[in-house]
Amino acid sequence: MRKKPVGISKKRWDKLKGEIMARRLSNRKARDLTATSWDPSAQQVNKVQSIWDRISDIEIEENGKVSSNYILMEKSNPEMPFRRYQFSSVSDYLDWKGKNEERYINKIKARLTPHQFHLTQLKHGMERAFTGEYWWTNDVGRYDCISCTQRLFMYDHKYINRSGFPTFWNSLENAVKFVSDNLSVNVVTNAHECPTLKGKTPVKRCVCSNCEAHLGYVYDDGPPPLGLRYQINSVALNFQLKPWFEAPKSPFMVKRKTREL
Repeated sequence: MRKKPVGISKKRWDKLKGEIMARRLSNRKARDLTATSWDPSAQQVNKVQSIWDRISDIEIEENGKVSSNYILMEKSNPEMPFRRYQFSSVSDYLDWKGKNEERYINKIKARLTPHQFHLTQLKHGMERAFTGEYWWTNDVGRYDCISCTQRLFMYDHKYINRSGFPTFWNSLENAVKFVSDNLSVNVVTNAHECPTLKGKTPVKRCVCSNCEAHLGYVYDDGPPPLGLRYQINSVALNFQLKPWFEAPKSPFMVKRKTREL
């Protein structure tokens, strides 16, 4: 809590502190009751499956064959035009999955810079504070995932704070997924860090719900109504600036040619 500002009586300041603490407590209780996505066993976490979740969605039959619920093949029967693709064995499925993962990683590595690939695909770490491209951006637009172009945040979700990173208080629905691994934030030496945010432990790690690329971390000291602070890497985002509005051309506004008499 801040020190008492100059010009405010102690009685008034004590009343304001009580109101602030009560508001923070109510926000924390509301978040615990409504944010079921904090629990990995909750059903809403898998409401949107990622690429790897869809590939791993299989069923092993009694004869040893593996049926994929994601890959569908055409069928000659018009009543059932699609059937599930079957692998002859588990080893064949694992070989196919490994080849797809290797091909995906090679495509991402060719498209991203080494710095972007290290932070998004190795799934840990934060960039150096106050060095990112979007930490001070306040334009109207949309923030997409740099790996799969999925829409993550809108411009009105962003707010400016002293962390030196792009910071959001909310995200688009089912766009960000929370995981509990790799919560140790890397320590950057010889860099400015806000004393009020220094040494805080993140609550969860943020990943893209489609490709599971590492975005950043989420803390529980954000503004109301959710009380969350999404601290995201600039290299994990691609900002799409909203174009200026242009009036559509109407045929009624075009001057008609008059017939010469």
